[in-house]
Amino acid sequence: MQETRKKESHTDRMDRLVAKASEIVATGMQRHFPITTPRDYPPCFDSAEQYRYWLEANAGYSPRERPDFPKEPNYCRDCSQEYKDKMIMQDRCIFPEIIFKKVKDVEGDEEVVGFMRKADRV
Repeated sequence: MQETRKKESHTDRMDRLVAKASEIVATGMQRHFPITTPRDYPPCFDSAEQYRYWLEANAGYSPRERPDFPKEPNYCRDCSQEYKDKMIMQDRCIFPEIIFKKVKDVEGDEEVVGFMRKADRV
């Protein structure tokens, strides 16, 4: 008989991942462990498939490192203020301290990207 697993709500996922992040920070291990995994995706993504697609599309791209959690992919870099606000309202944003700045990409075009505020860096 195959066991059926109850689908986890975004709120439950958020609570669990925030608790995991707090535990990682409390033990001083944020330089060594990620909060999420391809199967245990961030609550701001709608599915594990969507998160895996983002991971594959951004593999090897150096600005993806997070100064606060170097092992956690920097999906906040591709966020926007509007999406972040929506995720905060839905209690689905793990990193609400992210700010957005205009930068130039490698081709010299401007883009807006998410950054960790210096005061929030570990």
